[in-house]
Amino acid sequence: MSKKYYFAIAAVVVVAVLVYFLTRTTIAPPQQDEQTAVKCGNKTVFRYKYPSKIFPVLINDYSTNVKLASGVLDKLIEDSGSESSVSVDVKNNAKQLRDTLNQDNIFFENNLKAYFLALNDDPCNDSLRYMYTAYITEMSNKVIQLRQFVAQISSPASSTTSSTSSPAPPNSAGNASDSILAVIDTSKKQVDTSVNKINPNNNNQLIVVKDYNKLNRAIDKLQIGYKASAIKINSSATRQH
Repeated sequence: MSKKYYFAIAAVVVVAVLVYFLTRTTIAPPQQDEQTAVKCGNKTVFRYKYPSKIFPVLINDYSTNVKLASGVLDKLIEDSGSESSVSVDVKNNAKQLRDTLNQDNIFFENNLKAYFLALNDDPCNDSLRYMYTAYITEMSNKVIQLRQFVAQISSPASSTTSSTSSPAPPNSAGNASDSILAVIDTSKKQVDTSVNKINPNNNNQLIVVKDYNKLNRAIDKLQIGYKASAIKINSSATRQH
C-alpha cells in the first residue's frame, strides 16, 4: 500500500483520538478526583481541578514531533558547516524551516494553553469551546505534517544498516557510514548522529541519510504547509481577540 494510504489512516486515527479526548474531558471525567461537574443550562460539562497537570499531556504528541523534526534540521545545518556537499540553498531552507518551527511552536503552545485554561475556568462558554476545538484541530494537522516530514526523509534502521557496505547515496561523500546524517530514536524522543548507536533490531530507530535532494524536497513541502497553517491560525486569533 502507498504512503498516502497509511497517512490517510493516521489522519483518521488522530482525529478520532482527539474527538474522544474532547468528549471525554467535557462529558465524562476519567476519575472523580480529577474533574468536577458543572451545570450549563440543560447540559453538564466537566472542568479539571488541576489543569496545569493535564495540559502537558495534551500537547505532548505535538511537542515531540516538533522536537524530532527540529533535531534533524539542526544536524543538517551543523553538517553543512563541515566538508559536506550540501548546497547553500539546502542549508538556508533548513535554517528557515527550523526557525519557523521554533517560533510557531511557542506561539501555538501559548495560545492553545490560554484557550485551554480559559475554557476550564469558564466551561459553559461555547465560544471558547469552539476556539479551543479549532486549535486542537490545527494541532492534529501539524502533527500529521511533521510525521510525514520524518517519514519522507528516514528509513527503518533494519533496512538501512543492511546496506552499510553499499556505495553512499547521491550528494554525499565518503563511505556508507559517513552518509548517515542522523539517527532518530522515537522511543527516547531524540535525534543523534552516532552510527555506533544504530541497532537494526530496534524498531524505534529511524535513519536519515545525507540525500540532500530528498531532504530539500521534504523541507519545501513542510515549509509550505506550515506557512499556510500559520496564516490560518493568525487569522483565527485576530477575529476572536
